[in-house]
Amino acid sequence: METNQNITQRFSRLDDIYRKIKEYEKDYSKIRRDGFESFYGEILTAKKLVDEGFCIESLRKEGCDILLGNRKRIEVKTSRLVKRFSACKNEGYGWDISESQWKNKKFDYAICLALEYFNGEHGILAFSYGEVIKNFTFSSWNYMNSGKRVKDHYSLSLIPGGIESFENFIKDARKKSGFDGEPSDFERRLNENPDKIFEKYSWERFIPELKK
Repeated sequence: METNQNITQRFSRLDDIYRKIKEYEKDYSKIRRDGFESFYGEILTAKKLVDEGFCIESLRKEGCDILLGNRKRIEVKTSRLVKRFSACKNEGYGWDISESQWKNKKFDYAICLALEYFNGEHGILAFSYGEVIKNFTFSSWNYMNSGKRVKDHYSLSLIPGGIESFENFIKDARKKSGFDGEPSDFERRLNENPDKIFEKYSWERFIPELKK
């Protein structure tokens, strides 16, 4: 079992690295940061859960990112503002749930972390498994420039600039990345009024649900 002290110490070290990378961001722009940011998001979420009084049973084991002492399983998806698909021009935030994750129900809750979304503060969207299936867009697309097909994902994209920017992003994704999904009503509402969605699916709502 992970100890609360261990989680806190690991987050402190990772947060220090994250801030240093941000400080020298231009120098690090050509380095792939996905793996680090993914792990950072998981430890950040674990630290926040520790602060809420939860015990962490394990990290990155038993098929999920975080397993709590009460056996609740949490998947953490972390995104920063980047090109959603490499072949497309639009920058945005994006969170993807793979077929193996949703079909085998490997999580009870999904945390979608938007790094530095609120003027430098991280934004959090929290969903139950059922809400992921109900609200996310079901789609496939071609991965990066390799042509490899990413199949049957549930995903959300948040494109700055409102619904018009989102619609342009979808058109571009269809043309350049073979995106075949029909955006869900929820994803459209997210791009129309993101603040409202962040408020409704907030961390504050998530914690009481997690304690049930």
